Amino acid sequence: GFLLSTTKTKRKQREKPPTDDVVDLTHIGSRRLDDITSQPEEALKLPEVQASIADAAKRLTTDSDAWLSPELLKAVMANPSLAKGFADPRYQRVLKTMQENPERAKREIAGDTDLAEWLRAFSALMSRHFEKLAYESSPVPGLSPAGNAPSVDGNAVSEDSEVAGLEGRGIYPKNTVELERSNGDRDGVEIPTSTVSHSTGRNLDSLCVMSQKLLSDPQVKSLLQYLQSNPQAQLDPRQLPPQLAQKVMHLVEKGIVKLHA
Repeated sequence: GFLLSTTKTKRKQREKPPTDDVVDLTHIGSRRLDDITSQPEEALKLPEVQASIADAAKRLTTDSDAWLSPELLKAVMANPSLAKGFADPRYQRVLKTMQENPERAKREIAGDTDLAEWLRAFSALMSRHFEKLAYESSPVPGLSPAGNAPSVDGNAVSEDSEVAGLEGRGIYPKNTVELERSNGDRDGVEIPTSTVSHSTGRNLDSLCVMSQKLLSDPQVKSLLQYLQSNPQAQLDPRQLPPQLAQKVMHLVEKGIVKLHA
């Protein structure tokens, strides 16, 4: 009888249902997937993503003329999902809410995977667009176009200081340089006295109107004066601003500035 009772006890223990401590491996994957899909707002909690979306929303709702461009409209129309969002008043309302009440906007986005995906695509597009606008609108040191040279009256000090600044930045390097020709030869630059001092040689009256204007251009004058006062200085034209390089090449073609091997 003792042996029989022991056997029954063991059978009962074997037949006990699994306790709560046992992990059901067959459902772990689906549980994790459900947790992720049921909380789409988690993807929007990255600070950089939220900042990008908020900034895009602010620009969109406050200054439409500054950001709207044919390129942006073309990019939107090329993406059906983005175009659909722009046509949906609810999406536009969420963008405005993100600027005024971010917490409320997050609640509206929660549970709406379509809206969350649209906002991510929208923020990426606007981020690229505004970076391009910022690059295009950034001030770039420019020169007046040939033929529209400013008058030369008392700007000698500023021109000299500008040349000094260019020297410091390596634009007009002292005692370094060469002018590289397309055939690979190294050339120097010869500046006739007539380009700076008109007492000998050709004078401005005998030059064409374009050449006269170029020689009166403050930056051209500063460059030529610098090269004349530094005979050993060599110049790499690739370091010149494009417009200034074009002016110098015009003078070279007219024989005013001569190249020699």
